[in-house]
Amino acid sequence: MNALARLAPLVCAVALIAVGQATGQNPQVTRPLSLALLILAAWGLYISRKGGDASPIQWAMGVFVALYCAGQWLWPTGLGEIIGAQPNAALYLILLLTALLPPLLGRAPFTTFFAKRQTPPQVWQTVIFRRINLNLNWFWASLFALCLLLSLAPSLLGIAWLPAVLAVQVGLPLALMLGVGAPVTKWYPGHYQRRLDLQGGGGPQAARDCRELLEMMPLGFNPQAAGDLQAVVGFKIDGGPENGGYEAQLRIADGQCFYEPAPAPQADLIIESPGQVWLDISRGQLDGAQALMQGDYQAKGDVSLLMRFPSLFSQGGKS
Repeated sequence: MNALARLAPLVCAVALIAVGQATGQNPQVTRPLSLALLILAAWGLYISRKGGDASPIQWAMGVFVALYCAGQWLWPTGLGEIIGAQPNAALYLILLLTALLPPLLGRAPFTTFFAKRQTPPQVWQTVIFRRINLNLNWFWASLFALCLLLSLAPSLLGIAWLPAVLAVQVGLPLALMLGVGAPVTKWYPGHYQRRLDLQGGGGPQAARDCRELLEMMPLGFNPQAAGDLQAVVGFKIDGGPENGGYEAQLRIADGQCFYEPAPAPQADLIIESPGQVWLDISRGQLDGAQALMQGDYQAKGDVSLLMRFPSLFSQGGKS
C-alpha cells in the first residue's frame, strides 16, 4: 500500500502529460481525467505523509497534477492552455522551484530527505552533511533547469516531427536524470570526503575549525582498535572571543562512533580545550601529552581513554 501511494503522484503526472498530448488536450478527456488523477495523487500524498514518507518530489508531482486540474476546470483559457501547451516544461519548472526555493528561504535542501534515509541521525546536524546536500541540491537544480530548456526546445526550434520531439522532451531528460543525476548522487558524498582527505589521514588539515574537526572524527574511527569499547567522550570547547564556546560528544559503542552536538553530563571522559589547541594537537602540530601536562587543555575522567585516541582515530583525534 505504501509503495503504491508513493508512486501515485508520479504516475498521475506522467498519465496527464501522456494522455493530454495523445488527445491533443481534448477537454472532454483531460477534464474528467485530471480530476480523477488529482484525487488519486492526493490519496497517495495523504498515505505517504501519514507514514512520514512523503518526499519533496512526490509533493512536486502532486502540485503539478493540482495545477493541471485547476487549469482545466477553473481557468481553461489561461493556466489550462499554458500547461496544456507545455506540460513537460511546467513539470520541470515545478521541480526546479522545489530545488531552488528551500535553500533561498533558509530551509534544508530537498536532497536532505533522501540523504537521511541513507545516513544515521547522528550525522544530520554536521557541517559535512549539510554541505554535501547543498552541493547536490544545486547540481539537481541545474539538471532540472536543463530539462526545462530541453522541454521548450522543440517549440523554440520549430521541431514538429514527433519522434524528435519525444527524444528531446522525454528521452534526453530521462537519460540525464537516470544516467547522470542518480550516479552522481551516489558517488558525490564519498568523493567529497575523499577530497577533504578524510579517509587518508589528512582530515585534520582539511578542517576549517575545531567544531568541524570533531564532526570529522567518526569518519576516521577504527572499529578494530575499539573492539568492544563502550564509552562517551564529552568536549567542552572554547572557541575564543569571537566564536564563543560549545559542547559536543562522541559516543563509541558496538564498533561505531557517533558525533552529537550536545553536552555529555555522564561522559566517561571530558576534554576541555581551546578550539585551536585541540586542532593543533589533532594536526600533529602540538604534542598532546605535553600540552596536557602544561595545562593547555584538561582531561577529566578516564584519561586512559584519551591515550587510546591515536589508535581509535586514524585522523582527527591524536592526543
